[in-house]
Amino acid sequence: MQLRSGPKVVQTTLDPQTAASSSASNSSSLLLMLPQELKTHIYELVLGGHFIHISKRTSLHDGSRKKFSHFICYTSLSEADAQELFDSSDGLNTRIKELEGRHQRCHATSGSGNPLRLDFSLLHCCRQIRDEAWSVPYSKNTFSFHNARQLYDFVQQLSFHSSSRTDFNLAIRSLHVEMTGEDCYLHQKSGWCAAFDAVAERMQCIQQIGISLDEHFSWGAPWWAACQPLLAGIAVLSRLPLKVATLVISSKKTLGTTYLYNGMLWTGGRTGFRFDKIPTLAEKQEWVARAKETLLRQSDCDQGAAL
Repeated sequence: MQLRSGPKVVQTTLDPQTAASSSASNSSSLLLMLPQELKTHIYELVLGGHFIHISKRTSLHDGSRKKFSHFICYTSLSEADAQELFDSSDGLNTRIKELEGRHQRCHATSGSGNPLRLDFSLLHCCRQIRDEAWSVPYSKNTFSFHNARQLYDFVQQLSFHSSSRTDFNLAIRSLHVEMTGEDCYLHQKSGWCAAFDAVAERMQCIQQIGISLDEHFSWGAPWWAACQPLLAGIAVLSRLPLKVATLVISSKKTLGTTYLYNGMLWTGGRTGFRFDKIPTLAEKQEWVARAKETLLRQSDCDQGAAL
């Protein structure tokens, strides 16, 4: 999956003593003899260009402690392609089958077998390569989260391990979140707001944001009611220097027993049946356009001020 990252902002330079020591010990390395531009390109080919799902799992060595793990996305449909498909689909329809459960296989595979992960061996070759390429896994990959608390904890953990020379949060350029309408309307609303506040405060160099919203029809609130808190919650992300924002809506999850009749949705759950009008793609596309305008408005103001 291709990642369209912006220019690299965080740069690391070796201190004179380290540079002299590294040059002496690595003088025979063909890789380190290359010009810096070529070395950077190689680092990015090896360590970047992926869409990465982040999750917190119980450690195999310490069953009482959960640690962050990652796995590379399996889906062949990029976020940019998903956005194009969503925007260009017939507004009279109510769903886009290709967008439903795009990352479901990724999460299912991560729990069984050996999911595909990044290989960090290059960073362990020598100190010079580590100092030159430490930021590449952060700046040249997209990080995806499906849980608000885990996103918040991830930001805090990167802050704890950062230093004046290696700020991991500031190295990140691209972020993606998977949300449901019910998450935004019910107990997860405050969780996502806290996570977005942390992102806006710490990850100040993010240039690309992606949101996948599952309507999540249930006996709870309908999609249009759930989307209003989300619109207010993501507004804080407009403080970031965003260049690209993608937002697509699917309707993968359905709880209880659902019946479709004349454009209406009967949903059965613990509290009985509810009768909802299914929103058309035109309605969803209109809301998405408004949400993307909210996300990018600060960037547009900054560009206007620069001109």
